[in-house]
Amino acid sequence: MLGQTASSLGSATSYFALPLAALAVTGSTAWAGLVGTALYVGQVLFGLPAGVVVDRLDRRRVMLAAEAAGLVLYAALAVLLALGDAGIGVIIAVAFATGVASVFFNPAESASIKALVDPDDLPTALANNLARMNASSLLGGPVGGGLFQLARAAPFLANAASFLVSVISLARIRRPLSAPARDDGARDLRAELLAGLRFIAAEPVVRTVVAANMLGSLAFGSGLMALQLHWVQSGTPAAVVGVVTMVMAGCGLAGALLAPSVNRRLRPWQPAAAAGLAWCGALLWGAAQVPVAGIAAVLGVGSLIQPAGSTALSARILHLTPDALQGRVQSAAWVCVRAIPAAAPLLGGLLLQSGDLAVSFLALAAVQLVAVALFLTAGIRTIPRPAAWTAPTADTAG
Repeated sequence: MLGQTASSLGSATSYFALPLAALAVTGSTAWAGLVGTALYVGQVLFGLPAGVVVDRLDRRRVMLAAEAAGLVLYAALAVLLALGDAGIGVIIAVAFATGVASVFFNPAESASIKALVDPDDLPTALANNLARMNASSLLGGPVGGGLFQLARAAPFLANAASFLVSVISLARIRRPLSAPARDDGARDLRAELLAGLRFIAAEPVVRTVVAANMLGSLAFGSGLMALQLHWVQSGTPAAVVGVVTMVMAGCGLAGALLAPSVNRRLRPWQPAAAAGLAWCGALLWGAAQVPVAGIAAVLGVGSLIQPAGSTALSARILHLTPDALQGRVQSAAWVCVRAIPAAAPLLGGLLLQSGDLAVSFLALAAVQLVAVALFLTAGIRTIPRPAAWTAPTADTAG
């Protein structure tokens, strides 16, 4: 836990500082934006192959290799920046490689959780992870900005140190984290690459959750970007827009801490649908030109509710997925959902340029409502509370 907390904070710090480093080296906001794109490209391109690796190899070693790669990458970047030898190509390469390493580590970590906790404790374990990530996101900007102000290399040196702590922590784990070894003869690489997608398509609960998350990511990600750009163009100070982001992160952290208690009382669909309705409300208020404070309040409510639903449904996917497929299913779901936010900033900017902001927000709200409707389907509404997951249920057959 200590190792991953350190690594999460270090990564959040570097994610904030990487575009700043690109801007400092080139003076171009376009190059700074390309750094974020490089991170996403690495994640999407290697997502499916990473799942195969996670299911074939020892998961602890996969995580160790990914964290060791992060240690080398950021130590090298810190040294090059300190010497003044880090050009934009180096920074983009580090961002791309960071994305690649993350898609090996994340599914290996998620798949390992099932080996470490009981089924009814899966949502709590995921909520703890989410709380860690939200806390890191909340602190990453101020810490990254402060360290970068101190020295360009400082945030990346700190991240390298955090990866070292994580490597040491992982090396001390002795409990097996992988599925039983398979002896299935010759392996069809193409079939293995597509196995996760096929499982998602065949399992109704998983298919519905992934589809809802894809639509929600598209609608909310695009809408939030359009809102932020519109506020800035309308004269709202950038610091105020930053406060809205901090409100969401703070409420998300509180929601993650409250998620275990909520999941003991509610079925997963209830907080998931409620959060979706909150996002829809924020988009509708954007169409109505409600002041920033009002929209921020709705965004805060959604951020507070969302962790309970997301952790319970993610845990349900872990519970339904066979151990031998964990890596590929987690990677495939991740690629499906994460590939959409890569286009969300661009779509948000295009919507803002379209001229009719109200119509754009109404269209996004309609997409968000479709995502909410998916959470209201019978297959999702009948998922029991996590405490009942130790016994087989009707929807586990797939």
